[in-house]
Formats: sequence, C-alpha cells, structure tokens
Amino acid sequence: MKPKLVRCHLNDLQILVTLSQKTYLQYYQHLWYDQGRSYIQEEFNHQTLMRQLQQDRSAFYLIDLNKKPVGYIKLNYQKGVSQFAPEKCLEVQRIYFLAHQTRKGLGSYVLRQIEKVAGNLDLSVLWLQVLERGAAEPFYLRNGYKPIGITTFVHPQIKREYQYFQVMVKLIY
Repeated sequence: MKPKLVRCHLNDLQILVTLSQKTYLQYYQHLWYDQGRSYIQEEFNHQTLMRQLQQDRSAFYLIDLNKKPVGYIKLNYQKGVSQFAPEKCLEVQRIYFLAHQTRKGLGSYVLRQIEKVAGNLDLSVLWLQVLERGAAEPFYLRNGYKPIGITTFVHPQIKREYQYFQVMVKLIY
C-alpha cells in the first residue's frame, strides 16, 4: 500500500507525542549527555506539541503506511532563511520515521509530498537543518538540497561535537 501524509489535529496529540519521543530516541540518544531526556521533556511533551499544533504557520503530518503511523513531519510556513524572503519559504523542521521503516523509499516520497504542499501554497524555497556530517546529510544532497551555511544549536546537555547543523535549501518552481 502507498504511504500518505495525514494532517494532524488536536485529537492526534497522543499519537504525535508517542511517535515523537520514540523516533527521537531511536536516532539521537548518542548526541546527548543525558541520552536526550531533557530535550524530549522540553520539546515532545503534551503541552509543547499541543501549542505547536495550534500555531497558524506550522503543520504536523503523520506518515501513514497501511493505516498505521510510521513517522511524522513538521512544517513551518513563511519562515525565512538567509537571503530568501519569508513569504516564499517553507521550513521542513522535522522528518522522523520509526527505525524499522527506513531505507524503504519513504523519505524520498515524503520530500516529494512536501514539495507538492509548498507548490500548492506558492512557496518556492524549502529549507531545513541537518546534523553536520550526520547520516541524513547525504540523503538531502541526493534529493537536491544545497548547503548554504552552518548553524549552532546550544543546549546544556548536547555534546559539543553535535552542536553544528548544516542549513540546506532547495528551490522549487
């Protein structure tokens, strides 16, 4: 069966919280002195995700495969980056999959769907941040994203060598 993106609403909050915490721990524990516990408590709790679900310029989508959520994305509309005008930008803030769903073509499929969302909203600049020299960076390069700079993420529990993120952009027309 073909995967599909399903827009999240408040009634999906518990699924989103569970999926966020699980997917994050599967990939990113090693970045943190505390295995990511503090970050998860800050970013993936009910209150924070509920507030984000209610924001006008953000949207979460579940990645549904065979009627089961296997990942999710978070998009931020009209959030600018570098020299690009905010009104033309779409930030791809998160794309997370359950570990057993990787390497099945879902990531490329989701990126194509994100391009359709952007096109429907007349947004021509897609951008994201990816861990510098991390496993996902080559994937985005293969899918047409170009590096435009480095940003630093500061948190008291993140290991210093993992504070740097590549900012990448893809122009669509």
